[in-house]
Amino acid sequence: MSIPDAKPQGLLRLKERNQIQSLFQVKPFRKAGVFLFCDQEPSGQCAVSVTVSKKTFSKAVDRNRIKRMMREALKENHRRRGVFPFSSAMFLYSSSKMPLMADLVLDMDRLIALAEKSAESKNRNQDIE
Repeated sequence: MSIPDAKPQGLLRLKERNQIQSLFQVKPFRKAGVFLFCDQEPSGQCAVSVTVSKKTFSKAVDRNRIKRMMREALKENHRRRGVFPFSSAMFLYSSSKMPLMADLVLDMDRLIALAEKSAESKNRNQDIE
């Protein structure tokens, strides 16, 4: 019998309505049907939410399966990276086909890398000013 993985240290669940609304004010990063809405302020803890469009997947069973897969992909990326370059983020799956786990891990890793590059360039520009 195996012991289930504990919640990764530093990852919180994004629940507050005003935080979620503020994330939609920024331009999202996109890779293969996965959108990442995030703020560009790195901190020790990161509040994350995953969601799937009801318009593309009408059955709750499918939406819940994709959300579980996205959470697992997020945990995998967190194990590899340790710290994310944002303090709050929302991953939105909008493709019309059921994803493969390996593809989700790769796409989410690429999105996090894009957010990291963007945060670095933003910090570099602030240092110049």
